[in-house]
Amino acid sequence: MSNYFNHHQKPLSDALYRMADEYLFVATGEMREERKQLGYHQPDAPYVVKTTADSVSPAVRKAIDDADAVIIGSAPEELIRGRLKDKKLTFRYSERLFKQKISAAKRLCWMARWRKNNPQNSELYLLCASAYSAADFAEFGLFRGKAFRWGYFPETKRYDDVDALFDKKESTRLLWVGRFLEWKHPELAVKAVGRLIEKGFDITLDMIGSGGLEQQLRVMIRENHLENRIRLLGSLPYEDVREHMEHAAILLFTSNRQEGWGAVLNEAMNSGCAAVVSHSIGSAPFLIKNGVNGCVFEESNIEMLCDRLEVLLTHDDERRQIGVNAYHTIVDMWNAENAAKRLIGLITSLKEGRGSEKLFEDGPCSRAKLLKDSWKEWYE
Repeated sequence: MSNYFNHHQKPLSDALYRMADEYLFVATGEMREERKQLGYHQPDAPYVVKTTADSVSPAVRKAIDDADAVIIGSAPEELIRGRLKDKKLTFRYSERLFKQKISAAKRLCWMARWRKNNPQNSELYLLCASAYSAADFAEFGLFRGKAFRWGYFPETKRYDDVDALFDKKESTRLLWVGRFLEWKHPELAVKAVGRLIEKGFDITLDMIGSGGLEQQLRVMIRENHLENRIRLLGSLPYEDVREHMEHAAILLFTSNRQEGWGAVLNEAMNSGCAAVVSHSIGSAPFLIKNGVNGCVFEESNIEMLCDRLEVLLTHDDERRQIGVNAYHTIVDMWNAENAAKRLIGLITSLKEGRGSEKLFEDGPCSRAKLLKDSWKEWYE
């Protein structure tokens, strides 16, 4: 159950629909216009049921109550109260709680609400759509030993000729994708490229997206005489974004802790990009092994960001190998088919009382660590 069904959720839902005896996606809200303008769409699927908390049909309510397992994301809490009371297997699907710093008073209010909605004597577990989710919930005394690595699983492409994918990449072409918002820090990409060009690097940067900082970025580009090096391409359809990823050698992902997951990273790694990623992005600790299948820099640390880029730009073989490793991370582990298979295995194990301690050592449905949003802890 979630607020609305979109193209990012379809691959996982398709896999669960194929693998499970029965599968239902209950959409309880409408997609925001902002998302539609960014290219989000609601595909048709036989397993999707649209409803609201006020108009849940008896059939849907019975399906929720009778299911072997229910996953709840952004959906009304009252839909699972009966399951929790009856101790039926339920998963909460959540990004991190503390995307922004909050006051002590607000933290106490949040703790009271979350502890009420997540009774500890219920069969309730956490699917972490951020590497920082488990630690955030643990601050409220919740889901300790009951949190699993999860995430978002956009479409995975499997290329017939992987070498051809890497052969068409342009070694000096960098890419940034996202909304032009303060917390996504697109200005860091512009600053980094400007510094590297001053040091003699012959590089270009394509920036895909739109948002409130667009005019500020244009001024910044003009004042630093980067008009011939940085292109603002606007919002593009998903297919066009993936094509740009296939040609780019390096992806810059500069967001702060407000980036709950960041499906752009899945897509860029699947496209063979060597990604340079802020450590605070929710997907980074799950997907990236620093220097192996991507590079991590401390959030907002422009010097570290430039250092990471310099290494990749001056070591072609290493950059290509990082891209190859990134590609295999997605096609071999972090994809919808593998996640669905593992989730069904986890559900089966929990329902049969076999536990989950040694079910999976890494990847989706493995135990989530209590990872603090600390560069030192992340890096070590």
